[in-house]
Amino acid sequence: MRNFVLKSPARFLTGAMLSFVFISSACQQQPATNSNASMNSNAANTGAMNTSTTNSNTTTTATGTTIDAREPEQYSATITLKLEVTGSQSISTPPLAANFARNGGDRRVSLKIPGGDEIIYLDRADKHYVIVPGRKQYAEVDAQSTGFNVPTVMTPAQIINQVKSVSGCESVGEEQFGGRSATKYRCAGAAKTGTQAGEVKAESFIFVDKDTGLPLRSESLISSSANVGGASAVKLVTEMSNIQTSVAPTTFDEPTGMNKVDPAQVRSQVEAVVKAALMFAQSMMQTNSAPMTTPTATASPTQSPTR
Repeated sequence: MRNFVLKSPARFLTGAMLSFVFISSACQQQPATNSNASMNSNAANTGAMNTSTTNSNTTTTATGTTIDAREPEQYSATITLKLEVTGSQSISTPPLAANFARNGGDRRVSLKIPGGDEIIYLDRADKHYVIVPGRKQYAEVDAQSTGFNVPTVMTPAQIINQVKSVSGCESVGEEQFGGRSATKYRCAGAAKTGTQAGEVKAESFIFVDKDTGLPLRSESLISSSANVGGASAVKLVTEMSNIQTSVAPTTFDEPTGMNKVDPAQVRSQVEAVVKAALMFAQSMMQTNSAPMTTPTATASPTQSPTR
């Protein structure tokens, strides 16, 4: 399997597929909050997903079980996101991993940007920082200085909100996942997109930790009836691991032993993270927010993703 940037046909197919779930979501949900309204438009344009709703025609029925996911007041976890496009050719993007920690209103996100530099977002109740340990630099930031609201773009809370908004799912029992007891959900649906992709079908399996309420894994497969540029399916996977329910208070301390710089000096690092993660974040949110039809009796809800 090759790892490289999505080519135009794959982008088109992915966009057509995701437009289906995007439209379906819009028909069932209230308008989203404007927390990310200030996101830098240039960064947004780097997303490989074209979610244009032109000429799409979808009909879905929102029924079923609401997914019982929640975010603990205090915890830490590692989240991994992966996107694959399959068909006559397979395209796989390198997994994106980040470490998260929360204690009440304080949050910390750490991940590596292309090139290997680590970047940390520290979101405290009183101040917000971007930290670049490799350069021994940090900056106090806000939405105006970075171009978007840093903490809300790539966090478990964002994933949880989207998972909870999925409708038309059914609980299909309990399973062990990563050594933790989880409730397993299945969601499925189909729609005619009115695009080159033709009819699009979506199926998701979501595992929610019974102890913490965190979604341990969400695997969504979106397939089209047509093969567009060698691609006919998109698989989106998010996983949470290394879950701990206590976090040291020092995790959220203001940086020491580093130079405090102007936010403009770390903006390029912030934009690099957005370019690397935006495709995953948009795909995940739009897929998970699709209202699905209740699975038919001929479905096989007991089939689990490999783990």
